[in-house]
Amino acid sequence: MERDIEAGNPTHCLICKIPVTVKTAVTIIVNCLLDSWRRDWFQEAQRSLEETLSNGMNTNVAKNVIFFLGDGMGVSTVTAGRIYMGQKKGQTGEEANLVFDKFPHVALAKVGKIRPT
Repeated sequence: MERDIEAGNPTHCLICKIPVTVKTAVTIIVNCLLDSWRRDWFQEAQRSLEETLSNGMNTNVAKNVIFFLGDGMGVSTVTAGRIYMGQKKGQTGEEANLVFDKFPHVALAKVGKIRPT
């Protein structure tokens, strides 16, 4: 049996019950998993978008503004923190959300010197 697999001879895939090479069987399995993950990610994105769009616009006038400035919180640092937090919960990491991911308004700013030295 091992010689057949190494030589690339057809073997029976346990999932689809048709003769296929091992490489083809692995490709089929990986594609099925990727399709499932893509579908899950798409459905989660749709749910999140619908939730966000269902929130009405706040037309009130603000008396005060709370401004959070996170120094050193670039996209890669925040992503690393998000993945770490998710992995600590036993997930893969990418599906985790940080508290400020749910803020209604978030922005990025690039800052630097005004005058070159």
